[in-house]
Amino acid sequence: TELRLKINELRQDITRQAEFGKSLQGRLDSVNANVRAVKQEVNTHQQEIMNLRDKMVEMEDRSRRCNVRLVGLPEAAEGENAVQFLQEYLPKWIPSLQGGGKIEIQRAHRIYGSRDKTNRPRTLIFRLLRYQDRERILNGARAPQSEIIHGSSKLLFFPDFSNETALKRRSFDSVRRQFTDKGLRPFLIYPATLKVKFNGTLHHFKNADDAGKFLLESDHASLSTIDAPSTSTSSFPIAFDDQENPSNVTSQFS
Repeated sequence: TELRLKINELRQDITRQAEFGKSLQGRLDSVNANVRAVKQEVNTHQQEIMNLRDKMVEMEDRSRRCNVRLVGLPEAAEGENAVQFLQEYLPKWIPSLQGGGKIEIQRAHRIYGSRDKTNRPRTLIFRLLRYQDRERILNGARAPQSEIIHGSSKLLFFPDFSNETALKRRSFDSVRRQFTDKGLRPFLIYPATLKVKFNGTLHHFKNADDAGKFLLESDHASLSTIDAPSTSTSSFPIAFDDQENPSNVTSQFS
């Protein structure tokens, strides 16, 4: 009889443990479901943040659409009135601007911050009143055989992008040089897509790795034909070569 009582107690204890185990399993299933829901919500928020960041970068790029970066101009060459200096010298540097109406410049200044160890002159950024004038300047500066010299200094003109866009475009620098060494003319379109024409076919690359793989696969083919990309001045965004390193430079015209 005593043995039966102990057996019954054990059975009851096992039953209670089984019920408790089922309860824990139910709670665990509920926790797992909540974790999955939270993960999904986090992923959704992360995607929304990325979308908002992309929109913010695009808005900043658009706010800079009338800006031009002038690289190579010796320090203090512009004197005390940079706007007047540019209005006088731009038509001299870029002959295609002559006879096309006055270039109206709203503001101009050197980038802020100390000069680097190479002692290069700081970039001069200027903001134009009209986007069309910005296009005229950049297209004129990019014209074939249009080396621009001021005194003994070579001048370069670039569009002004946000730091995020500039860094993405700079990631293509190495592969662009490789394309150029093989006789091709790579071209960056906004915001950061590499375009190159090879054997009559246009190829687009969203990242430098894909472009590098294409180069390796094309090593056996002839890359002697130089295909120049067409340019457009009709709307923003538009692509221009921007070899300057503006990743740590902030425009004050945004």
